[in-house]
Amino acid sequence: MYEEIQIPVRGVVAQHRFSKLPVQYPTEIRALLDTTDIVDFTNFLQIERNGKWLIVNVTWDSPLKKLGFPVNENWDGLSDMRMIVEEMWNPEDSIAFKKEKIAALPEHVQKAREEFLAQLTSWLEQVRGE
Repeated sequence: MYEEIQIPVRGVVAQHRFSKLPVQYPTEIRALLDTTDIVDFTNFLQIERNGKWLIVNVTWDSPLKKLGFPVNENWDGLSDMRMIVEEMWNPEDSIAFKKEKIAALPEHVQKAREEFLAQLTSWLEQVRGE
């Protein structure tokens, strides 16, 4: 949509750890985070405004605010949206780059990550349905 209104856009990949989010996870999900350092990579956008690249991140929606997820509300369109990340990249192909980064993780971390994401997704679907 930004491109349609002539605002330059670029894809970004960021590394983060779910254990760093200020979220009140259920016991079984917290146990996964306590036993394995789960690294994840998220895709988001940057848009160019007034010569500056701004973070646009709508990963966490409003119903998740009550759980401690960093929800972006009332964005002014002139500053970065809030994110908790360790490192960011602007690769040519952000989807391929993310797949490469995940594949480079140790196998036990990849497995723990998959299990964590499955449990997280199920939990978030439940929370959103309430």
